[in-house]
Amino acid sequence: MIKQTSPGYILTARTLQQSRIWFKEPLHLKCFFWLVLNTNHTDIERNGYLYKRGELVTTYTEIIKAMVFYHNKKPIFPSMKQVRNILTWLASEGMIEVYPLRKLRQGLGRTRADTTAHTGAYIGIKIVVVNYDTYQTPENYKGRHPGRDFFELGHNNKNEQEKDNNALLVASFENFYSAYPKHKDRKKAFTAWKKLNPSGGLIETILKAIQSQKAEKEALKDQREFVPEWSYAATWLNGRRWEDEVEQKEAADGWL
Repeated sequence: MIKQTSPGYILTARTLQQSRIWFKEPLHLKCFFWLVLNTNHTDIERNGYLYKRGELVTTYTEIIKAMVFYHNKKPIFPSMKQVRNILTWLASEGMIEVYPLRKLRQGLGRTRADTTAHTGAYIGIKIVVVNYDTYQTPENYKGRHPGRDFFELGHNNKNEQEKDNNALLVASFENFYSAYPKHKDRKKAFTAWKKLNPSGGLIETILKAIQSQKAEKEALKDQREFVPEWSYAATWLNGRRWEDEVEQKEAADGWL
């Protein structure tokens, strides 16, 4: 359904690195950008129907093909379930709206995400990128007050800054906690994370340190040396143990 478009561009803001989608699995971001890249940048009439700027008519099959990636030269395609889950999440975040297009084009039920009906009942799906005009208009990026946040992605909650910030904090914590090996005393871990309130750059540093320290421990196991236990996540955060990474490569004992 998607036709080749002429060369052009899309806009995004640097605050993307603090958005919730940044901390999801990479296919979420790839899928959303593919939708934005292929949505109508002007109103288009097709087959007697008007599709407005920011709207896209596609199929699950087309999205699956667009999400392909290669591993050892082998193409890896996401499953139908993965694509539906991604669209469900994007819709729940208020970034898109999904309209199933039935064969008879009658009774087009508006839904946040079509995740239950069998795709054979449809001729396609219409996806609306929420607030497309807001972050795809160059003028909106000019002369903005330094302290004023700009929601580059399609959210409906622009007036709920505090709520959005809390959601970002929870999302970044979930990303940290899933990466940290020891899952005990979650409540204290979140309190320590909230107190730290890390930004995008620090979050990346912390996650890299965890991976590096995991590798160090595996190396010690291979050498049959004593491997100290991981501390509680709250203790690790409060002690700023991600900063120990360089020192840990020099001394194996007592580094956690």
